[in-house]
Amino acid sequence: MHEGMEGHAEHGGGAHDPFTTRVSLSISVIAVILALTTMMGHRAASEGSQKQAEAFDQWAFYQAKSIREHGVRNMLSLQSVITTVDKEKSEKLKEDSEKEIAKYEKDKEEISEKAKEFQNERDLLQRKVDKYESAESLLEIALVLCSVTLITRRSTLWAIGLAVAAGGLYFGIVGYLLH
Repeated sequence: MHEGMEGHAEHGGGAHDPFTTRVSLSISVIAVILALTTMMGHRAASEGSQKQAEAFDQWAFYQAKSIREHGVRNMLSLQSVITTVDKEKSEKLKEDSEKEIAKYEKDKEEISEKAKEFQNERDLLQRKVDKYESAESLLEIALVLCSVTLITRRSTLWAIGLAVAAGGLYFGIVGYLLH
């Protein structure tokens, strides 16, 4: 056996040490959970950004409709103070304008509802991101505690690390289940 390996085995740090094996296995499991949580957090953040962009687009569309509606209303205001030669044509223009205003109001209401839906989805995704970030932090702390356990061989640190990992797992599950 290589000299460095012999010294390592003599101090109880060999691969067959059950304590080291259990701690190492727990570190591996925590690392996998951390990787999954991180991936899901990034996915939720990306989807949240997409929903925010979609909400911005809807509000811009809403603003465009408002501007058009305002233009038609201004035209109606002008028409009411101008003397017209063709009363019939003027009345038809007024009716058409009022219909157009009603259509803009209806369109704006639908656009507003859609924008608010995107914002609600964005808010939900942000709550998910918050839970995933809490989970990531706890899982990273758990990894450190379990890693230090391998150096110090103190089972108390390992137990604390597992408890912190359980908290991280809890936040990850809560983030996943949010709807």
